[in-house]
Amino acid sequence: MFKTTILSAPKRNYVNLDYARHMPKAYVDRMKRHVPTKVYDNRFGAPPVHRWAVPPDDYKPLLKDFDDGSRILQAKRIWEAEAFHQRLERERDHKSALLSVKFFRKRRRILPQMSAEHWTIFPGDQVEVMIGPDRGKKGVVSHVIKEENAVFVEGLHKKLVETVPEEVMKVYELPQTAMFFEQPLFVHKGEVKLIDPNDNESCFAKWMLNEDKTEYIRVSTRTEVVGKDTPADVALLSTYEPKLSTFEEEIEQEMGLAKRGIKDEKDLERPKTFWY
Repeated sequence: MFKTTILSAPKRNYVNLDYARHMPKAYVDRMKRHVPTKVYDNRFGAPPVHRWAVPPDDYKPLLKDFDDGSRILQAKRIWEAEAFHQRLERERDHKSALLSVKFFRKRRRILPQMSAEHWTIFPGDQVEVMIGPDRGKKGVVSHVIKEENAVFVEGLHKKLVETVPEEVMKVYELPQTAMFFEQPLFVHKGEVKLIDPNDNESCFAKWMLNEDKTEYIRVSTRTEVVGKDTPADVALLSTYEPKLSTFEEEIEQEMGLAKRGIKDEKDLERPKTFWY
């Protein structure tokens, strides 16, 4: 009876998600090279020894380097080409350090990562910026970096950065160009908040069971309102009805408008069409 109750209890699926809703954490760990390549077990009671492609505690900083030596707070998601190639370079450095006397210096984590129970912001969510010149503005989350508790909002909290190095400008006589880069907003500092679907005001959210007690959903802590979503059975309904009429004719039929330019019943007949 006790085992049956545990198996039938609702599972916290959000714990196994990373970066975005419905994205498995196992995929992100595999792209981070945090899956052990080999495990040495059965060591007469001693803990197993893992061989890693890259140590899990090796930290990738939230920085983007430019050719002129400048650095800004920016990062790519680990499955993107630039970040993945950097991770492969770290893997090569780690393997070469194991085969030589070279010391592999790990990049330490500066900020503790928020737990899955407290992480409630995902790409596509409506949020409000709480700091900076864009304070009070609302936008959509483009992507998140969960290792840094960072959120990027489309078109908000940007920084103007010069992209052409000074040496290139002098040699090729090129004009300086600048681009806006979105800066991270840290969730643990309260720099960004979710939008309450009830009154479109900023709020915090928490994970709670739905009315059927079958799934954990995000609920506003201020109004306890659930985010709006279309049920799957409603979204899968086929509501399109094909008709042999133009868009203008459909509007005339639905709105009860009189036919324009019709003097005789013969005008209602469609002309013949031919396919070649």
